[in-house]
Amino acid sequence: MGCADGSDTLTGMIRALVIKQSRLSQGKSLKNMIYTTEFSQFCDMLASTSPKAYETFRKQFGGPGLRSQRQKRAKMPEFLPGINAFNVWRARTVLDTLKYNGPLALSWDDTSLEAALSIHQKSKDVCVILGSTDGAITVNEGDD
Repeated sequence: MGCADGSDTLTGMIRALVIKQSRLSQGKSLKNMIYTTEFSQFCDMLASTSPKAYETFRKQFGGPGLRSQRQKRAKMPEFLPGINAFNVWRARTVLDTLKYNGPLALSWDDTSLEAALSIHQKSKDVCVILGSTDGAITVNEGDD
C-alpha cells in the first residue's frame, strides 16, 4: 500500500505536476490540460479561500487558471432568494455533482438592499421622499 493510496486529491496533484513538467520539457503550452475532479475541486476551494495563495500553489504544482475557474463557477446553477425546498434540492444536486459528502451549512442573508432614500423639502409643510421603489412619496406636515 502506497502513501498516496486513498488520496485522490494528492494523486491528482502528482499527475498534474508530472504532466506539467512533461509538457514544459517538450516546449508545449499548459493550456487545455485536464485535471482530475478531486484535484480540480481542491484547486477551486483553495482559489476561493485565497487567490494569491492559489497562484503560488499553481506555479509550483499546476492547476486550472483563476479565469477558467471563474468561468466554470459561472456555469453552475444559481439559487433563488431565501431558504426554500428548491434551494435545498439545488444544493444537494451541486454537492452530488461534486461528490461531496462532508459537513454543510446552508444560510441566507435576507438583508434587503434598497435604493438610497433621500428627502427633498418641497415647501415648509411638504417633503418628498425620493428613491422608493414606489416612486416619489409626498409627505405633508399633518400626515402620520
